[in-house]
Amino acid sequence: MRSNLKEKLKSASSSTNWLKGDVSWVGVKSVSSFQTNNEVNLSLSALAGIVASDGHLDRNQPVIRVISCDEIFISSVIVPALRIYSGKNPKVIKSISGFGRKKFFVIVYSKNLWNLLKNKFNIPVGAKSAKIKPPSDLDKKERLDFLAGWMAVAGSVTFERKTPKIEVWSKSLDILKCLSEL
Repeated sequence: MRSNLKEKLKSASSSTNWLKGDVSWVGVKSVSSFQTNNEVNLSLSALAGIVASDGHLDRNQPVIRVISCDEIFISSVIVPALRIYSGKNPKVIKSISGFGRKKFFVIVYSKNLWNLLKNKFNIPVGAKSAKIKPPSDLDKKERLDFLAGWMAVAGSVTFERKTPKIEVWSKSLDILKCLSEL
């Protein structure tokens, strides 16, 4: 069911017809012009939720990084959103983890976006998993979009004895408490 949230975010894109064609480009080691849609309807708050959960702000320079194993989600949601909000083309690098799983690093240099994510959405620079605090000055819609972004990369909806079960992962108790109150 986790994919349903990703599907909803992906469906916000104007067109995903290119996904039905050749995807041989996935096999390359490094991609400088990742094949993506040029439009995406993803709020800045949802992008912040994605970065807060599966990304980080570089400590030494204004670089935003997002890590994911889902190349379709990367190409149809994360790259277009970063392109729109940063005004720059993100770099996508494919890597193989120590456990043999492929993962993608999306990297974009943007002072404005880096500062906005840091200041408005309270995303700390550097390692953040246990020390991240929820953003405090967001309206209800922004908080819900932040949750949707977080859920898209670090949550799931499953069924246990025909009862829906929502799970969200985080090492930060403050984030979990905030998300549970929504």
